[in-house]
Amino acid sequence: MIYLEEHREVGNGVAKAEQLAQTHAEYAEHAMEDVQMARALRDTGQELISTQDVELAGSLLPKCDELARMADALTGALDRRSQVLTLSKDMHEQILAAFPNANFVSSKLVYIRRDRS
Repeated sequence: MIYLEEHREVGNGVAKAEQLAQTHAEYAEHAMEDVQMARALRDTGQELISTQDVELAGSLLPKCDELARMADALTGALDRRSQVLTLSKDMHEQILAAFPNANFVSSKLVYIRRDRS
């Protein structure tokens, strides 16, 4: 989750948005392995709860609930980040389609700003 909080960039063009999306996809693939392990551990905990005494169940149940909550939160955050990067890429593609010289104009504005500094 910290990774997602630190990586909020959406890119300033199609290429950068695609690069960010690829990096995110790689991260998400590894993160989903952790989510699957957390869910498997939760399932094991649920099995123990159903076969053990009440005292053990009282200790395991909150931990299983927290594992499920964190797995769902991470999955949701990964999905939202993927959607944002897709929207960013689509937006930049639409800008380029509407203004074919947008990259040229954007780079000229950077030079103008530097000259005025």
